[in-house]
Amino acid sequence: MSDADSNSRIAYHYRLLIAGLAPLQKLMLDLDTVLTGNAPTEVVRQYHHYPDTLEKWLQEPGGNPVWYLSDSGYSRVVWSVEDGNVFLTYNSTSRVKDRWESAQPQRKALEDYLKAEYQRLSGRESRAGRVVATLLETAETVVAQPPMVLETRHPKMKALKDNRVELDDAERKEVMRRGAVWHHGKGGKPTPAVWKAEIRGKTYYVCNTHRAAAVKPTLKGAIRAFDFIETTS
Repeated sequence: MSDADSNSRIAYHYRLLIAGLAPLQKLMLDLDTVLTGNAPTEVVRQYHHYPDTLEKWLQEPGGNPVWYLSDSGYSRVVWSVEDGNVFLTYNSTSRVKDRWESAQPQRKALEDYLKAEYQRLSGRESRAGRVVATLLETAETVVAQPPMVLETRHPKMKALKDNRVELDDAERKEVMRRGAVWHHGKGGKPTPAVWKAEIRGKTYYVCNTHRAAAVKPTLKGAIRAFDFIETTS
């Protein structure tokens, strides 16, 4: 078989993959293509790794709807469950950031689909609806801009801040030991990236930036959330 025949068969294979994508994957592929400038047949090569429904996407580790783009960098698209919008993580490549505005039609198509699916899953009295309700109840990280928490399951961020208390010595030591730190101290000295609040007898551990917040019932959970939260700073 000649190289030309081989390339033709490969291209045909990837065109078939594109034709068989689920609606969510197709919308993300369209957005990925515009943002990265890569051909659809190149972008689709990684799409077998990605969930084909919002329900599966919400079940990804951490409950974070995050999509890695095909630019071989750190570019990621994140969907905010709270406000229904998509945004780029701060460490996405400059090329992708420069194309963000021009991808407005693809972003809107994706957001409209996700909002409709979220509403359908949340409102339907079915197993899928119960799965979403469970995911919301135990959600590890709530992505939003500005930071918010799910009011039906957690206090508002303002209430958490108003009822903030100091970490005890053991908690602070564990946060520092695990490297969940910001370098906001004098001369870049590390400071804990996790704080806690006590409201009506319950303790909440929080790790947040200006656009994302993780609210946990345990210190360990908040520390685990730091790796993702850090990418939204």
